[in-house]
Amino acid sequence: MPDWNDHDKTALLALLSRYVRLYDQRSADMAHRSELDARITSATADITKLSGAFSIFDVSTKGDGWGQVIRQAVGDDAYFDALKIGGRIVPEVAVQPIPSANENDDEAETEEQFELQQDEAIDGTVRELVLEQLKAVGAKGTTSTALREYIESARNTKLHYKTVGMTLYRLSKDGLVSRHGRTWFIAPPKGEAKNPGGETPGLIETGN
Repeated sequence: MPDWNDHDKTALLALLSRYVRLYDQRSADMAHRSELDARITSATADITKLSGAFSIFDVSTKGDGWGQVIRQAVGDDAYFDALKIGGRIVPEVAVQPIPSANENDDEAETEEQFELQQDEAIDGTVRELVLEQLKAVGAKGTTSTALREYIESARNTKLHYKTVGMTLYRLSKDGLVSRHGRTWFIAPPKGEAKNPGGETPGLIETGN
């Protein structure tokens, strides 16, 4: 029997408690991870099969916004009902008509403004979150896709696939952001040297 004093025993008990807690937590996490890996593998295989089934109807699931093709074909009510059946939470403000292929550019722009306003009404301001994240990443900049993923994670909701792109476009018109290729930057205050990558943005690819 080791010759431990009371202080030693207290320290040993504290170590034992922490060891057991972490050991058991690790065991539980590893078991959970195995279950998740199996579910991810199964879901990936099923998604691949479903993508092949969509291709029968000439619908490609690659890229953003592919669901809008189905939405235009079946109508808003049926489209959003299907999303709900699939378990997707659909904010009521998102259930709005989208422009048809026959509408002109001005009408499409008006619709994009409306979609953007709807997204901002869901929870917080997309504009403020975009500026906040661009300030955070600083000189390295980021893409519209990364911004959308950040905002969707922060708000725990899905955005209209063009919302971030339209927001960046409007911010660039206001001189608050700039773009170099596909990378966006926060614009420096007036009077300061501009980022070498901060060229005046042209028309953006809102699907990125």
